[in-house]
Amino acid sequence: RDALRAVGVVELVLQDDGSIFAQGPNPAEETYTIAFSPGDRLVTGVRLEVLPDDRLSSRGPGRNDNGNLHLTEIELRRVSSGPPKADAKPLPIRRAVADFNQDGWSIEHAIDGDSRTAWGVFPQVGRPHEAVFELADDATFNDGDLLECRLVQTYPAGHAIGRFRLSVTGSARPLNAVPLP
Repeated sequence: RDALRAVGVVELVLQDDGSIFAQGPNPAEETYTIAFSPGDRLVTGVRLEVLPDDRLSSRGPGRNDNGNLHLTEIELRRVSSGPPKADAKPLPIRRAVADFNQDGWSIEHAIDGDSRTAWGVFPQVGRPHEAVFELADDATFNDGDLLECRLVQTYPAGHAIGRFRLSVTGSARPLNAVPLP
């Protein structure tokens, strides 16, 4: 039941290392939806790695000509496999940290609910970066349940993520695992 979906004309392709590559045209706005089973476990946070790739301008990790990206919002949901069928529960995010924030485009913007703000990584393009999103409350997943992650990339235009990987943790304090700048 795992799924990769883009709203527009972008094709999301699973890579051998578990990362996802976005190929095709680079539209002004794009939203990626990734649904995967974290297995039978407790989830307290989600990590997003944005990764360089020689197929991207300036090696990415974004699809913009300068290699940058802007993550407008990240939204998480737990989709239950049990009754009621396809019961989906939003997973609010308490806080977020990233290893690098572009001036004026910090990771907190990806969880502020404002469609005119976003997280960016310029001028540190062509390098891997990561962000960790700590859930407001622990989420228990059973086998077959899905974690649905929406990466909204609508502002500014043409700054979608080019290559990325998602992972989960059940650590009591997931944000302590990310080195702060």
